[in-house]
Amino acid sequence: AKFIVSAVETFRLLEKIGELVGFTLGVGKERRLQDTYLDTPARDIQASGYILRQRTQATGEVKLTLKALDGGQDAIHRREELEIQLEDNTQVTQTTLEDLPPGEVRERVLAIVRTAPLMPLFSLSQTRIVRAIYDKEKKHVADLSLDQVSQTIGTTKHAYLELEIELEPEIQEDVLGVLVIHLQDEWGLEPQQLSKFERAMQLLPAGTQEVEQKTSSLNKLGLIEVLIQSASQPGPPPAIELPQTSGVTAGDTMTAAAHKTLSYFFKQMLYHEPGTRLGEDIEELHDMRVATRRMRAAISIFETYLCTDNMSTIVKGLRNTGRALGRTRDLDVFWEKTEAYLKTHPPRSRPDLTLLHIAWENEREKARAKMLEYLDSKKYRRFIQDFAAFTQAEPAMYAPPRMEEEGEPIPWYVRDVVPVLTYQELAAVYAYDDWVGKPTTPLEYYHRLRIASKRLRYTLEYFKEILSVESHGLIKQIKVIQDHLGAIQDAIVARDLLKDFLIWGTWKHRQKETVVPTGPVEAPGVELYLKSREEELGQRLETFPLLWESFRSSDFNSTLAYVIAHISKE
Repeated sequence: AKFIVSAVETFRLLEKIGELVGFTLGVGKERRLQDTYLDTPARDIQASGYILRQRTQATGEVKLTLKALDGGQDAIHRREELEIQLEDNTQVTQTTLEDLPPGEVRERVLAIVRTAPLMPLFSLSQTRIVRAIYDKEKKHVADLSLDQVSQTIGTTKHAYLELEIELEPEIQEDVLGVLVIHLQDEWGLEPQQLSKFERAMQLLPAGTQEVEQKTSSLNKLGLIEVLIQSASQPGPPPAIELPQTSGVTAGDTMTAAAHKTLSYFFKQMLYHEPGTRLGEDIEELHDMRVATRRMRAAISIFETYLCTDNMSTIVKGLRNTGRALGRTRDLDVFWEKTEAYLKTHPPRSRPDLTLLHIAWENEREKARAKMLEYLDSKKYRRFIQDFAAFTQAEPAMYAPPRMEEEGEPIPWYVRDVVPVLTYQELAAVYAYDDWVGKPTTPLEYYHRLRIASKRLRYTLEYFKEILSVESHGLIKQIKVIQDHLGAIQDAIVARDLLKDFLIWGTWKHRQKETVVPTGPVEAPGVELYLKSREEELGQRLETFPLLWESFRSSDFNSTLAYVIAHISKE
């Protein structure tokens, strides 16, 4: 049975009630689903009276379902339905149909499509709350599903609420009849005679279904697909114009803002992957790594509004990708600064860093080889597919506001959350005030302060589109602090690496190695460079308190207060 739920209050009440007309309702379990409907260009499956649906859960579980088109009468729908479980994150196309597990689904679909290719007609996302229905003997007789459905057609987003009840096998239909009458008479729910497929087909403009698939590179899903295809090969960035902003608005839910932000930087990461593989421009690797860092920070900042349990594979994939890119990028940064140091000396009197360069070059070759091995791995491709599935799903984006178990509403909209979120990140930065400039402060604290200041900067940047122009100056000021702290950390790392080299003659001696050094390495040029980096570290530590005072000033705080007070409300 299917019903339209037109009132948010009714939907929320149905999530909480304990019984319906004598039947007990179990605790709701949330499922986030991405449904993609497939057919041939000639619509052979639909013409045969069926639809083919690939359903992917947030956990990666995939099911392929062949369903009869209709059988609905008023609220009750009767139709044949055949289902098969696939390997996680499988994407069904004509090339994989032959590889499906044997059974009726495979045989019927192959008999219908023959050699014709499959293509996606459209996709829709839903957040489903499933509650088991029990009779007086505590027997599981049916499932009640409360669905928040969203679909994007062109630039227009369509969202609606539905209720479904599906009988368990062998349960008599009169059980369903009792529930239907109660929901119509006592709850005033209107029967939904259309399936989600039929409703979605009505939303598509006439004659555009095939065009939508062919021109998918112009929309969000297609752009990511094109980027994924180009990412796996070394070369220059693809000839595609990426969006300049994430599109976050003040009226977005925080979940929608998180989704937009992560999708935006995911595209950036994929865009710079071909150049990273090619290796001719080190800025490509830099930009790809920055995108992964922005996404990791965004997941942390938006954590309250994301189902992080379901995103565990994405979080792990981002961490692994960041590490793989970071090893090579850190080596690039080291030598960029080394070359800058060499350029401060006339060519004839430049320190001899030949041995250091040989050790560095060998280390970079190994790091780059490991990076490429990771980018070619199944683990990385699986991460990309998981993230792509996340970007295609839009559950809870346009959902009604959420409530705490105690009945208190959760702050839900960007315009309401950003002020608190910004000041929380600012407080985390100011918490280091007691340690700045103190001679006993561990150097590790400056590294942590850099991370905290980066989070503050990223927070302002994520929401820059709804902030006044004065926020740009604040972001620049935070970046000055962040860059200074970054130079301190780079000097610390370089100092330790150079000391290590002068003892062992290798790049970053591994602690597990038990070889005892025979004596200091004869490398006067490296000794001079070490002295220079130690002097730079001392100078950076000495001058940082002056920058900190400016950052802690009333000017910065009053400007921030003005920016927060003038957040866009639209």
